[in-house]
Amino acid sequence: MRRAPLSLALLLACGLFVPTAGPLVRAAAPQLGQAPATTGAVEIYQRFRGWITRQPRDVQTAIDVIDRYRAKLAADGLSADAIDAEIKVIVEQGQTIEIDRWNKILTSPEGRFNREPNAFLVDVIKERKPGTALDVGMGQGRNALYLAQKGWTVTGFDPAAEAVALAQREANKAGVAMATEVVR
Repeated sequence: MRRAPLSLALLLACGLFVPTAGPLVRAAAPQLGQAPATTGAVEIYQRFRGWITRQPRDVQTAIDVIDRYRAKLAADGLSADAIDAEIKVIVEQGQTIEIDRWNKILTSPEGRFNREPNAFLVDVIKERKPGTALDVGMGQGRNALYLAQKGWTVTGFDPAAEAVALAQREANKAGVAMATEVVR
């Protein structure tokens, strides 16, 4: 039986493709000697992250999402200077803080996330001849590793360098080839 190629909807449903507003870009690697984010910066970013995750998808992806958050902070009674300081942290340090967050989550031995391949992915490839796969946002590589073990030629990428390194170590330990990149 001939099966149709994986569709974009299928990739979205599996969490294997996440649309972004911009092009793929290499994640900024922390510079040697660069200080980690301060506790205050992390707290500012966590408040923003908490707010944005409670918003409808159209707000989360809106081009003016920072302006909307600025308006929320103003409605909360923050001064213009305090708002500017918070927005500066979010814009300048948010990506680094988010990557650090995911590195901690994905490399934690006590991680409370599914370490098995996505069940939908397992079902979809069951009767497929191995081919080439791209795992977007691969995290610790559970899906990429599964595909590589099934004979697929896999490339996976994620901005969380420690998680990508863990995925590569697991592939090496399993004796399978898997290309990885630290890319946003």
